[in-house]
Amino acid sequence: MYIGIYKKKIQQLAKDKVNEMFFNVDVEHATIVLTELIRNADNYVYIIGKNMDPAVTDNEEYLKVVEGFLQKKDTIMKILLTNYDKEIFNNSKIGKLLEKYKNVEIKHSENKQITREGDIPVNFTVSDDRAFRFERDVDKCIAFGNFNDEETAPFLAKKFNEFFEQGACLN
Repeated sequence: MYIGIYKKKIQQLAKDKVNEMFFNVDVEHATIVLTELIRNADNYVYIIGKNMDPAVTDNEEYLKVVEGFLQKKDTIMKILLTNYDKEIFNNSKIGKLLEKYKNVEIKHSENKQITREGDIPVNFTVSDDRAFRFERDVDKCIAFGNFNDEETAPFLAKKFNEFFEQGACLN
C-alpha cells in the first residue's frame, strides 16, 4: 500500500512540475522516479549510471516510457555509463531498445566513477533544465530529486555535459 501512495505522489509532483524535494530509498522508488522523470521530459534526458541497472530498466513501464520519449520529435537522450560491461549492456532489454534510436548517444567513462567530495560515487539523471534525481548512494539507490528546480537541474546538466565530453570525474 505504501508504494502505491509513493507512486501517486511522485506522479503528481512530476505531472504538475512541482518545485518540491522528494527522496527515494530503494530500487522500487528509483524505478518510479526515473519513469516519471522521463515520462514528463520534453526535450532531453541525461543519465549517468553504472551500466543501466536491470533492476530498474527491465521494468516494462520504464521501457515503454523510454521508447515513448525517444519517439517524440526533437528529443535526445545521452547516457554516460561508469561501469560499462559491453556484453551485459548489449544483451539487456534497455540496451536493445536504445540501439534502435538515432537520438540516443551513449558513452562510457572507462570505468571511472563520477564522485562527489570524499570520493563517494554518484549517479544522476536530469531533464529539461528543471527535473533531476541525484543518487547519493549508488549501491542502495538512495537519492533525492525535484521535478521543477531551475537552479540545480541546469547545474547538473552542465556537469553532465562536461563529464560526457571529457570523461572527467567530479571533484
